[in-house]
Amino acid sequence: MANEHSILTINGLNKYYGSFHALKDINLTIEEGELVAILGESGSGKSTLLNVISGLDTFETGEIIINGVSTNKFTHKEWAIYRNHYVGFIFQEYNLIDHLTVLENVELPLLLQGEKANIAREKAKEKCRLLGLSNHMHKLPNKLSGGQQQRVAIARALVTEPKVILADEPTGNLDSENARIILDILKVLAKNHIVVLVTHDEEYAQEYATRIVILEDGRIVSDTQNKKTRYEVSQPLNLKRPNMKPKVLWKFAKNNLKKRLLRTIFTSITMSLGLIAIFLIIFLLNGIRTEITSLLSKYLPKDQYIVESIINTGELTDSDVEFILGQNIVVDAYFPFSLQPIKSNKDDDEFSKERFYLQTLPLDRSNFALNHLLYGDFPENNKQVIISRGLAESLLNHTIKEKEINEVLKNMRKDHYSINIERVSVSQELKEDFLVVGIVNRNDYAVYMLHPKMEELLTHLTETDIIRFYYSNKVVDRSKFHVFLNTTDEDKIIAMQKKLAERDLVLTNPTKQLYQSIDSFFDTVLTILVSTAGVSLVISGILVGLMIYISVLERFKEIGILTAIGARRGNIRSLFIFESAFIGFLSAFIALVISVLLAMLINIIFDSTIGSLFVLYNIPLFEEAKILKIDGLTIIVVYLIAIGYAIICGLIPSYMASRLRAIEALRRE
Repeated sequence: MANEHSILTINGLNKYYGSFHALKDINLTIEEGELVAILGESGSGKSTLLNVISGLDTFETGEIIINGVSTNKFTHKEWAIYRNHYVGFIFQEYNLIDHLTVLENVELPLLLQGEKANIAREKAKEKCRLLGLSNHMHKLPNKLSGGQQQRVAIARALVTEPKVILADEPTGNLDSENARIILDILKVLAKNHIVVLVTHDEEYAQEYATRIVILEDGRIVSDTQNKKTRYEVSQPLNLKRPNMKPKVLWKFAKNNLKKRLLRTIFTSITMSLGLIAIFLIIFLLNGIRTEITSLLSKYLPKDQYIVESIINTGELTDSDVEFILGQNIVVDAYFPFSLQPIKSNKDDDEFSKERFYLQTLPLDRSNFALNHLLYGDFPENNKQVIISRGLAESLLNHTIKEKEINEVLKNMRKDHYSINIERVSVSQELKEDFLVVGIVNRNDYAVYMLHPKMEELLTHLTETDIIRFYYSNKVVDRSKFHVFLNTTDEDKIIAMQKKLAERDLVLTNPTKQLYQSIDSFFDTVLTILVSTAGVSLVISGILVGLMIYISVLERFKEIGILTAIGARRGNIRSLFIFESAFIGFLSAFIALVISVLLAMLINIIFDSTIGSLFVLYNIPLFEEAKILKIDGLTIIVVYLIAIGYAIICGLIPSYMASRLRAIEALRRE
């Protein structure tokens, strides 16, 4: 485009404010190389014309054409792009963003274009040096003189290499020396740009302008032109979408929240109160849920299933058992049973010290419900058994402390200690020795034997034996067949369920069902309690929305400036939404720190009080006595909720900010 001439054409332009006709049938064609001064009395429409040309204000009829491209069908986004790429606006009031440095103000239009930060910074430095601002680049605007601030505004207007430079009374607040410096700059710029200057000073216009247009009551009454040439140029506009990157959003959020630090902290603390309650509720329920499921996992193997008849109390037949064992995913299965004598096989009625009951063992140690209490080995064959600590104390005739179990077991192995299983039968006495390979840390009198051997022993007992000599009239419950699978593949398990259903049998996983019930219960309680705690979040959310709304009211000028240099409505929304999100993040951070400290304190208190009682009475409910469980997933979820909720609360004021028209925002400031 270096060798192309830019042309700005205005045809039949009319602008109304209600019933007031501000601009009346304006026709202008301005070419690159011209410095057009627009003169007129106050209220003649000078600034209005400039605002309409820049897209800061709308018009009712007519047409604005830049390089042969009409703006009549421009959307809000395209107008923003037009302002950002093709128009550089220089205000009488400078309109610099006060919390950004000179360099940051100048580079802002480039960052809005999505330019890389390092490239934007270099281009901004170049413009600052060109305008004599090298020694002021890192100062805030309020540290500069009026002339210096106006030069910053010019540097910002030039940094995107616009085709059109619009200056609205740029010398109005300057002394004559600084005014001439600014006009000299504009005169030089006019060689390669379209420059339109609104001024009330006819002397400056005559001295610097190449063309003077006089407005009166919204009409052009005089147009003195020094050039008559016209160029037919139709150059497509590159409407690249402006975009504020997160780094720019963060800079604005940080500066503005820092500027209103006390308000930000107060709002964040208020919002954090509800989050603290939510954190503690979830930590508590997770702690209790974890302890309960951990306790159950010690007694309920996850891969243990139960096969039952579809008929209540219906028993499984031998053919049913054979069919189940024939499934390739079944690795072990048995009917659980225990056998406890009413009295010993001696003639007297006294219970002997060998009085104990037999319990069934699966073939795999991992499926043993009391595996967590087992010291030593698991039986490898039918000649080995496990006994309880209570029975071991009775047999050895001395008390065994928990820390002594391993030593006792070591001595029993060394002596090849065996226990005699002596069963009472009407027809015969049943005696057999079994080697003790492990001890279960329980106080009862029990012997644990692999189920194949138990089934063998039971074949020697008649129903009469069971009724006469044992507590249970029915030692084997054939309605529940315990099955262990070698897979967790749901498809294979469902396939087996379908096969069993054809035989009127049902395969269930009681452990899984129990866990699901526990999860359902705690999820319900969690929903109720978190909903209750969420009431305080509603109140704090109103406060967040109010804070963002007040921020919008306080920053009309900033909104107007950003819009004037090409920020889209979406950019303005993103700016305030980002601030809302930061408040949510800060609230969650405060809540997390306080909640973690409280959770640790509560756990310490619980451990030193209730937890010590569990240890004293050897109740294995809580290994570490932590009633509140801190977990990363909860922290992430609550963080996301806090940020998302804060964003939602800030949506309405953010939307209001994005709907402000630049010209109105600048006027209201």
